[in-house]
Order: sequence, then structure tokens, then C-alpha cells
Amino acid sequence: MGVDPEVVYERDVDQPFQVIDPLTSASLTATLVDAGHCPGSVMVVLEDLHGGNMSLVHTGDFRWHDGLGHNVALQRVASSMQCDKLYLDTSWAHQAFQQLPTKETSISKLLDLINGFPYERIILHSHGLGDEDLLWGVAKRFPNDRFLFGDAKRLAEINIVMSDPCDMSNVSIGRAMIGLRQFAVLDVSNADHVDLEKQRFFVVKDHSQKIGLGLQGIEISCSTLWWACQSGGQHAINARCEPIQDKKTRVWHVLYAMHSSLSELQELVGWLGPRSLEGICPVIHGGQRPDMDVLFQGLTRPAMHKSLPADPHNQSFGSIQSDEQAQAKDLYKRMMASTQPYIDERRKRSRKNLQAICQESSAATDLMVLATAENADGDADDLLDLLTAGQF
Repeated sequence: MGVDPEVVYERDVDQPFQVIDPLTSASLTATLVDAGHCPGSVMVVLEDLHGGNMSLVHTGDFRWHDGLGHNVALQRVASSMQCDKLYLDTSWAHQAFQQLPTKETSISKLLDLINGFPYERIILHSHGLGDEDLLWGVAKRFPNDRFLFGDAKRLAEINIVMSDPCDMSNVSIGRAMIGLRQFAVLDVSNADHVDLEKQRFFVVKDHSQKIGLGLQGIEISCSTLWWACQSGGQHAINARCEPIQDKKTRVWHVLYAMHSSLSELQELVGWLGPRSLEGICPVIHGGQRPDMDVLFQGLTRPAMHKSLPADPHNQSFGSIQSDEQAQAKDLYKRMMASTQPYIDERRKRSRKNLQAICQESSAATDLMVLATAENADGDADDLLDLLTAGQF
């Protein structure tokens, strides 16, 4: 991915390890926690700050799941009552998203929708990392069917996720077998016309790719962003929403969330009881920074000890004189330089996905003004200025 290997270290989830603070040379305990957002996403838990008195949690992109409540590292932070700061994924920190269905509920809704069309061809959208659980759920329900992917790169991503040699759980092995047996690339140039007529399941990136491949059938997209656009900021999303068909594109939409609802965020904050909160991204619904004091009122603890020093990345490096701080500056620059090409590539891919959304939806909201296809480029750029990197 173009990332400098010198700044990348492999660590196991839920296994504490020691790190050295490059600014203070202090030894800290770090633990990576499954964030439930997409394969590989993790929270970072830092303990032993200030001589062992404080801890810090950075959620990254995350979706609350039952395993978090039983996680040993997070339980330590909660029971210690010494969480100094919580960096929180605020993608859906808005009253409109007070409740969102669990991933399991969304998969069940998707399967019910498919069962409603037993003799129709099914065309599923797979936008990128994070919707693998949907595909595995459908493949498990229909074990005798093949799933032909219109995008070879997307299938390659899924194969990487399913072939994790470090995860030998029954779930992981079962998913790997599903991928080997049921997932394949759609090769239109060599495909036999009769075989394609018998094929029931296809997987495409978006509506545009479906049109480009000339596929006909029941088209289904699972996301939250489409529902946000339809709500127009006028009412809350109902977590029990049934699938809806877009009258313009004829695409069926299932409510599926990869980021935590407001109530889930409030549950995490109330449990950890941090002294301070910081949102790591604008709210997708409206593009504004959330009012943390209002949304999480009464859920933080008053500061009883000295807070952690300010983020060194927000300081002026010109004032840093010590050798350790100079080394930290150099490390940070190298890290940013090595990851920028990857960030640029993800931005490019996200931009293409957002172009498709702009072309497909007819909603106009405070978040964006959806335009016709010829104006989709500009709409996507506007959205990318508001949204953080990642898939929704």
C-alpha cells in the first residue's frame, strides 16, 4: 500500500504490549481492541500514562458490539475510573441517528428481502471493506449458489480478509471455505450466455457498474448514507426501518451501519467515564462538529488530576529542543509522508463511490445538494471535504 515498513508493526488484538512515548521516553501499555467497523479496524487503549495513573482510548472508526462490553482492556479502563481522554468516532453523533439496527438485524432484513424474490436474479452492492458480513450472511443462507463479482479488486480484498493465517477460529475457517467455494470473478468476455442466465447472485460496486455490465434483476444496496440523504435532517432514522425501493433508480436499500449510533456512543462514554472527550471527525449528517457537551452531558467525570499534555502533533515543532522530541518530529513526518499515497488512493476510491451515490439519489439535504450525473463530480468533492476517510 506504499506505507513505509519502518513505521508499521504487527500486533495481535487483545494482547497488551509495551510502547515507548517518543516525547517522554516513558513506557506505556498499549492494547488493540476489535473496533467492529471493518476487517482490521481497531481501537487503541493506552495505559500507564503519568506513571500508571491514567489511560487514554482512541476508538478510530468503530461500531459498538457485544464483545466490547466484555473486553478486558476496556474493563480495566472503566473500573479504574482513570480514563483521562476518549477520542470518539462521531460519524453518527446526531439525534437523527439515536438508534441504528445491529449488523445482525440488518443481515436478517437483507435475507428477508431476498427471500421475497425467490425466482429473481439478485444484484448486491459491495462498496468496500466493511460489508463482508452481509456477503457471508447471504452466501451462508444460499450455500449452493455462486456469487459472481463484477469488480475483481473487490473480490481480491475479500480473499485477503478470509485468508488470515492468524485467525483459525471456526467462524474464520467457515468464511474462508465460503469464499473458495462460492465467490468468483464475473468474466463477461468468456462467460457462456446460458450459464449467466442460470446465475442468480451477482455482486457489483454500485448502480453504475450494474448498468455497465448490462445486468437485470433485483438490485440491493446496504448503507446508512442513503437513508441520511432521504431524511433531509427533518426526522430521526427509525432503527426498525424496513427496506425501501428508490423510485428513481429502482434500487432496494437496507439500513446497515458501520459506525455507532448516538445511543451506542453514549453507552460507551458513560461506561468509560472519561474526563474529556474529543470527536475525531465531523458528523456525516450535516458535516458539522458535534456539540459534545450537549450530547454527552453528565457522562464524563470531573477532572481530579492533571490532564495529559496536549497532542504533540498540534504543537509547534519549532519550539522543541530535546533530542527525543526532535526524533519524534522526524518519526511523525516520516509516518505522514509514507501514508499519504495510501490516503490519496482511498480518497480517490471514496470519491468514485460518492459520485455513484450522487448520481443515484434524488434527495436534497443540508449535507449536500444532489445533482444530475454531469454535476456528480463536484458533489463528490464537496462531500469529501465534509466526510472523513473510510466507508459508510
